[in-house]
Amino acid sequence: AACPVLPLELTQAAYIDTILPDVQGLISAQNQQHPGAGRFLFMGWYELMDNQAALNTGSPSPDSPSFSLPTFSMSASASPASASEGAPVTVSASLQLPGGASAAGGVVTFSAAGQTTTCTVTGTGCSGSITAPTSPGPVTVNAAFGGTSTVPPMTASASFTVVSAPAITAVNPASGSAGGGQTVTVTGSQFLPGATVDFGAGNPAGGVSVNAAGTAITLTTPPAPPGLSLPAVVDVTVTNPDGGTATDPGAFDYYRVGTYMQVTASHPTLGDEFRCSHVNEPNGQEAKFCHWIATSATTQVTATLLNNGLPDAGQTISFSSSPAAGAGFSPATCTTGSGGSCSVDFTASAAGSHTLTAGGASASTRVGYTQISGPAAILFTMSVPRTGQTVTLTGSVTLIDGAPDGGAPVLLTASAGTISPTSTRTAGDGSFSATYTAPGLVEQVTVMTSTSNGVYLSFTFST
Repeated sequence: AACPVLPLELTQAAYIDTILPDVQGLISAQNQQHPGAGRFLFMGWYELMDNQAALNTGSPSPDSPSFSLPTFSMSASASPASASEGAPVTVSASLQLPGGASAAGGVVTFSAAGQTTTCTVTGTGCSGSITAPTSPGPVTVNAAFGGTSTVPPMTASASFTVVSAPAITAVNPASGSAGGGQTVTVTGSQFLPGATVDFGAGNPAGGVSVNAAGTAITLTTPPAPPGLSLPAVVDVTVTNPDGGTATDPGAFDYYRVGTYMQVTASHPTLGDEFRCSHVNEPNGQEAKFCHWIATSATTQVTATLLNNGLPDAGQTISFSSSPAAGAGFSPATCTTGSGGSCSVDFTASAAGSHTLTAGGASASTRVGYTQISGPAAILFTMSVPRTGQTVTLTGSVTLIDGAPDGGAPVLLTASAGTISPTSTRTAGDGSFSATYTAPGLVEQVTVMTSTSNGVYLSFTFST
């Protein structure tokens, strides 16, 4: 049979919609009568899809090149792969198209767990959202593309897993020895057999047992995580076998075994620079090193005595300092109250390092601080300027003993306007100066001067 001649004016869309089924049938017939003719017709269709100027016709040749019909496909996905009950899940479709084909404007319909949602394709895909059902287990998502004038309808599927949503309502008791071994009950909901419980990250409890209702877990606490500075609280996390988790932040308090003491020092004088840092002593004691700038300042030192994490009331605590010269406590002893704590006042009359020790019949610890020498006061004066006016600022820096601090670095800032210089050093008599130019508009301004160790003075005014 003679090979048909396809009209050149056929558009791609018309070809796919009306001619392609007939051509495919004809290809099968031609292959039966003339080996190689099917390859010839494929060639003609391929050229039409690529908008060639004409289709070549003629006698088929066994050596004619072979062409394949363009492939259309679609894939679907769901994210996250594991979702808690009632959580949103993003469902997406991605279309793989040959050149010249467009799926833009086409609609993809997703169906899963009795829900249906749609999205409109832009480019080569689109996304929608469904809600994870309330029954744990795998969920299949079916995606169906309705087709366009150049892309046929297609289907694809994806899946995700619904995991349980456990919840913690209480941890009882909420504290225990750092050595572990304490029986604890975690109450809540949706606990599954085989659940694990962590006291701190990666610190699993032993002997975990879930009741039949899934509302309570009994367990044995593990030792406190290595490196934890005691006493300290940790998170409690329940993880079900299907991946569902619940965390109760800071739900359990690990305390130090036996009797131990904590001691802190506070500095109540306003305006002084005060910094503290914790240091763990090799013998397990705690030290807290504090720094401030003042002279003859009274500091409150508080000692807290605990016995297996519980306040130890009615105990006498004595205090001492090293070096003792020029320093003292008032009173020298105190008795712990119902909270296991008591306080005394400490006075240091000279700069330098001191170690304060609080001790009782069963425990002792210390707190260290440095009474810093250096700039203790900074003063400056200036006239309140009019808008746009430049005035001179003069000041001075003195040491703790009142002597001038020559060569001390000084920083100068202004919230509005211009100050120059912004950093300088004091002269031998402790003095410094700068100029300040007020802004052109009426507004409130704060000018501040400060030393390198935190002593500062500010002046707020309106231009």
